[in-house]
Amino acid sequence: MRKVYYSILYTLIFLSSTFNLNASHFAGGEISWECVSEGRYVFKMNLRVNCYNNIIGFSNETIIIRGNPRPTDTSNNVISSIRVKPDSNKWQLYNQGDVNPRCEFNSSTANSLSCSNNDIGTFRNYYYKSDTIYLNGTPPQSGWSFTFKSACCMTDRENITQGASGTLFLKSIMYPNNSNQLVDSCYDSSPKFADAPWRLFCKGDNVSLDVSAIDTDFDSIVYSFDSAFIDMNTPFNYSAGYSYNNPTPNRNFNSLNTPASIDPNSGLLNFKVNSGSSGNYHIVVSADSYREGVKIASVKSNQLIRIMDCNATNTSPITFLGQSQANSLELNVTAGNLVTLPITINDTDLVGSSLQYVRSTFSSLQFADDYSDTSACINPPCAVLKNQIPTLDTIHNQYAIESLGAVFTTFEWQTDCNHILDSDSVGVYHFYFQNQDDHCLIPAKRDVHLKVVVNPLTASVIQNNNNVLSTPDQVSSYQWYDCNADTLISGAVSSSFTPSYNGDFAVILRNASCVDTSDCYTYLSVGLDSVNFKDKISFYPNPTRGELNVKFLKEENYIELKVLNIHGQLIQEKVFTNTNHLDFNVAAESGIYFIELTNRAGEKANFKVIKN
Repeated sequence: MRKVYYSILYTLIFLSSTFNLNASHFAGGEISWECVSEGRYVFKMNLRVNCYNNIIGFSNETIIIRGNPRPTDTSNNVISSIRVKPDSNKWQLYNQGDVNPRCEFNSSTANSLSCSNNDIGTFRNYYYKSDTIYLNGTPPQSGWSFTFKSACCMTDRENITQGASGTLFLKSIMYPNNSNQLVDSCYDSSPKFADAPWRLFCKGDNVSLDVSAIDTDFDSIVYSFDSAFIDMNTPFNYSAGYSYNNPTPNRNFNSLNTPASIDPNSGLLNFKVNSGSSGNYHIVVSADSYREGVKIASVKSNQLIRIMDCNATNTSPITFLGQSQANSLELNVTAGNLVTLPITINDTDLVGSSLQYVRSTFSSLQFADDYSDTSACINPPCAVLKNQIPTLDTIHNQYAIESLGAVFTTFEWQTDCNHILDSDSVGVYHFYFQNQDDHCLIPAKRDVHLKVVVNPLTASVIQNNNNVLSTPDQVSSYQWYDCNADTLISGAVSSSFTPSYNGDFAVILRNASCVDTSDCYTYLSVGLDSVNFKDKISFYPNPTRGELNVKFLKEENYIELKVLNIHGQLIQEKVFTNTNHLDFNVAAESGIYFIELTNRAGEKANFKVIKN
C-alpha cells in the first residue's frame, strides 16, 4: 500500500501547478555546484520541509546571482539567475525525499517516523539541479553569491524570532582563485553537504553529529557557525540567551547542558540539552574551502535541530577505535603504509530483556560504494571495510551494517604516493561513521570522525655516537648508496650502515610504490678516535680556491696535516709545531678532498673540502 500511495503522491506533485513551496514550513537547505568542464557548471539545491500538515508542490525554482561584475554566457549576455528543476531521479531513488530515521529495522512492523504517516517532527528533502550552464568571467573579490529566498516561512524556532514573517534564505559564495583561474575556466566544485540529514534528538542525549561536507577537489574545509538571514542584508534576530554561534540551550538555561560547538576540521557538532525548551533550533553551518591558503568557496547549510521529550531513557551507541573509546581519532602515516584499525560500535541498552540493534553507515570520498572495491573511489587505492561489511538498504538506498548489540568491522587502507598532494605536502582524508540504535520513535545517534594524515616518504640520514649511519624511517626496503662513486653499495640493505671509508652516502627508501632518496651525508669517521678534538677547530673557507685557514682553541705543540683525495690516497703531508693557527694551500686540481689533522695525543679531526 505504501508504494501505491507514494506513486499517486508523486504523480500529483508533478502534475499540479496549484501548490508551490510558498506554503511551506522550511527546515533548511543549501546550494552547491559541480565543475563539469571548462567554464561549465551544474548547480544543485536541497530544500528540507516539515512534513506535518504540508502538501508541497515540486516545481522549478530560481537561484539569484549577486555580485558585480556578474558572469556572462557564450554570447556575452549577463547572467543574473539560474533555473533549477526537480531532480526526479534522485527524488525516487531516495524514498521520495523521506529523510526520517528508521527504528526497529529488524522488524517488518517497525513504528518509524514517516512523512507518509504525517508524523510531527518529520522532514522531507527536495532535490533540484540545473542544466549545465556556462559562466564566463571572474568573480569579484567578494565573490559571486548564489542565493535563494522562499516566500514563506520558518516557524516554530526557539532560538530565532520573527516567526511566520521569517523566510528561508540560502547563500553560497564562489570566490576567485587568483593563482590559476582563467577567465572562462571552471576551477572548483564547491563543498557538498549530505543530501538527507535527520536531526531529531531526545533531551539528555550527548550528541556528536556529523554535519560535514565533502570536497571532490580535496581542498581544505573549515567549518563554523554562521548567522541565519532573512535576505542578503537582514539577519534574523535571535531570542534571548541565543546567538548564531550559541544556537542551543547553554549552561545559563541549565548547568548540565553542553553548549553547541563545531569542530572546525571535522565538522562534528556537539551539544547536550539536558533541560530547557523542547522544540526546534535553527543552525547555520558554513563550509569554507581553501586551496593553497586562499578561500575559494563557501556553502552555508541551514539546518534544524529538533529536541523532544522522550519517555524512555536511551543512550547513544559508543565507538571503540582500536582499543580506545573515542568520537574522533587522528592517524599520521607515511605514504605507502598499510592502515588497519579495528572498529567496535556497541549499545548495551535493553528494550525489555533484549539488546537493541545497531546500525552503522560510513562515508568518505576514499570509500567505494560497496566498501570493498579498492579502485572505485575518487583517489585509489580505496579504503575498505572487512569482517562485517555494509550491505545495501533499499529503503534508504544506502549501504549499512545492522547487527544486534554491536557492530564489529575493520577499517583497512593501503596508502600510496597518490594520496599526497605533492612531494612536500601532506594528504588529509576524512572518514565518518554514523551510528544509531533502533529505539522508537527516535533512535539515539552518535557520529564518529577518523582523520588520516598521509605524509610524504622523506628519506634522511643521521649518525650516532658509534659512527653508524641510519635512517629513522620505518619502510619496506632500504638501499645505501655511494654518492661519490655513483653506485649502490652491495649488501647495504638495512636501516643502518657503517661505511668502511670516508665519503658521501645516501639511503634509498621504498614503501609500497613510494621511493625517495636522502640527501648525501658526508661521513668522515674512519680513523677518527675522538670527536672532541674536531670541536676545538675552526676551518675556513670552504669551498676554497686552495688557501685554507685552521684555528685551534689553544696552542698545539704538534700537528700533523694530511690531504687525501676521494679514493683515500695521500697527496700532501705537513707537520706544524707550537701554533694555534695554520695557513696552507691545497696543491692539487679542483675536486673533493679530505683534510686529516692529528695532534700529539693522537686525537684526529677530519674535514671535507671542495676546491674550485
